[in-house]
Amino acid sequence: MPTASQDDRNMGLLMHLLSIVIGFISPLIFYLIKKDSPFVQAHAREALNFHISMMIYWFASGILIIVLIGIPMMLVLGALQFILPIIAAVKASSGEPYKYPLSIRFLKPENM
Repeated sequence: MPTASQDDRNMGLLMHLLSIVIGFISPLIFYLIKKDSPFVQAHAREALNFHISMMIYWFASGILIIVLIGIPMMLVLGALQFILPIIAAVKASSGEPYKYPLSIRFLKPENM
């Protein structure tokens, strides 16, 4: 990943922090708007993959409430959906790449 300007790092930070509040909407907006920045594109792609994966996990845990394992699963998912974007925001702020754990890679980099 190329070195990121301060503006790109701030955009990545803002995108990850906004995603805590508005979910996949913020990475989607940054993914569509910041096509000229490989750094912001990479962080937005990772955040989108994470939030799409989380929607799938929330749906599965909703179904699993029937057998009672869904309730602790939802607690873990809620914690992950709050903590992991904060970690990603810190990494974006320092100009480092970040890969969310547990995310399915729906959107892949263009060079693959």
